[in-house]
Amino acid sequence: MYLQHLYLLRKLKNLRHKENLEIEGNVLNLFQGVLNLDRRDDNVSPSIRKQAMLVARVKRCINCDLSRNIGLVEIAEQAYSSPFHISRIFKENTGIGINQYRNQQRLRLVSLKLLHGFKDLTILANDFGYSSYTHSSYYYKKYYGNTPSQFRHGIN
Repeated sequence: MYLQHLYLLRKLKNLRHKENLEIEGNVLNLFQGVLNLDRRDDNVSPSIRKQAMLVARVKRCINCDLSRNIGLVEIAEQAYSSPFHISRIFKENTGIGINQYRNQQRLRLVSLKLLHGFKDLTILANDFGYSSYTHSSYYYKKYYGNTPSQFRHGIN
């Protein structure tokens, strides 16, 4: 869904009248995806809600400062839980580990910066907590299938 979002933003940047229908279709697909993700079941047990709230606290903690490599112990303290418990519950509820989630969030922001014309990939990598451009480029390619510079130049 995020790649659809980036594709849509790129299309809007280079908008031509004849593409309006395609863009409207993409917007509707994005809304449908968001609506499907946001369905809430009133019959959810209190323990499931408690887990969802814990996952939301962990996500907020991570998203507060993506430039920092905050450790699991600190995340657990801020989420009022134990490191083992938050690791288990987070993976159980999201399907990915905490570190993988942090990388995804960083790479999404890197993509947005690139889409808005940010030029220096090394500075961008450092701004989001990567030790080098090579390190960020490795994860970017692993997650999106292309490098940041390929994305910036519109190569898919």
